[in-house]
Order: sequence, then C-alpha cells, then structure tokens
Amino acid sequence: MHSTQEKLALLLTSGCAISWLESALQDAGWRVRSLAFEFTGRAEVESDARQLLGGNAPDLVLHCHLPKDAAALRLGDVSAANWQQLCEAPLRRTLISLQVARTLLGNRGAIVGLGPAFPLNGVAGLVALGAAVEGQRTLVKAAARQWIGSEIAVNWLALKTERLLPQLADVPQLGRFEVGSYGRRVPDDARLAALITAIAGNAGLAMAGQTLIADGGDWMTP
Repeated sequence: MHSTQEKLALLLTSGCAISWLESALQDAGWRVRSLAFEFTGRAEVESDARQLLGGNAPDLVLHCHLPKDAAALRLGDVSAANWQQLCEAPLRRTLISLQVARTLLGNRGAIVGLGPAFPLNGVAGLVALGAAVEGQRTLVKAAARQWIGSEIAVNWLALKTERLLPQLADVPQLGRFEVGSYGRRVPDDARLAALITAIAGNAGLAMAGQTLIADGGDWMTP
C-alpha cells in the first residue's frame, strides 16, 4: 500500500449519486479520481482509467453502477427494454469494472462494490433494479473467490437506497419504520468513508466477497 498521504482511489460509476462520497474520501485522506461510463467497452474504460490515474496504480477501486433513470416498476409491467436498461446494462458495467480493477491493481489493493441495501429483503416495484444489484453482488463474490490467492480484498458495501438513488426516496418499504428515537443510526458521510478506508486496508483481507450493510439499521439481515 502507499502511505496515508498517497492513497489513491479510483471510482468507476454510472447512474448513481456519488459526489458526496468523493468529497468524504478526500476528507479522509484519499486522492480520488472518478470515471463515469455507460456504453464504453472494457478496453476504452481501461485506457481512460490509466490516463486519469497518470500511470499510478490505485490502492482502491470502488464501483457503483445503477440505472440512470431508476424508477419504481412492478414485475408485471417490466418489458424487454426495461429489463435491459434496469438490469442487464448495470450488470455489464459491473463486469467491466471488475475486469479493469483487477488489471489496474495488479496483485494488491482493494475492490469495493457499492449498491443499495433493499434487495436483501426485496421491495415491490423495484424488481429489475433489485435483480441487477443482487447480480452485482454475485459478480463481486465470484471475483473474490477467483482472486482469493492475491492480496486484493474484494467486498460489497450496501447503503441506504436514497444515498445512491435519491429519486427513490418515496418508494414504499424502503426503511420506513416507526422506530421512534431508537433502532436506527444513519451513518454520515465521514463514517461511511472511514468504513471504506478500513475495508480497503488490511482489515478487508480478513473477508472475501462479504456484504457489509451500512444503512443505519433499516435492515438487519444475515
């Protein structure tokens, strides 16, 4: 790993609200480079990333790929076009991100996938999006299993849905519980950056393909 002052993070993203995390990681001592892509192929993403990083190897590659126009849509209303946009396209971008991350990192560092926590329980009306996120988690677990002999920590971080997709804040069942003054601790930006920093270091190598839920306690699932 580089020294604390030289930690370098690459964010590969599409469709998600992520600027708050860029700022929080910078405040936590990271140099952050962000690359957004949608319809770009693997070779072009890798080339753009190398240019953005200035030839340096990152310590962390964080990826988050969600549909640009994510909206509530019930199972019976999902068309082939909806499925491609809301499920297949984000999955493909996640695959590309994992492939590029492995090449850029070499044999050390960390890969952290980021997504909403709701698919762990399921929410009516977010069928295609939920399938995409669960597919992304499966890709992360497969990568962790395949690269377990390296010094690359590969894990998944599930956040409160509204942090990444603020347009879904009013969708029913997304953590709308009557818990009064107890039962929830919503993590602020700095705490989420601290958690990512921890699992991007040696602590992350104690796990492999694990899902950490940092939604403040909305869902408490195994």
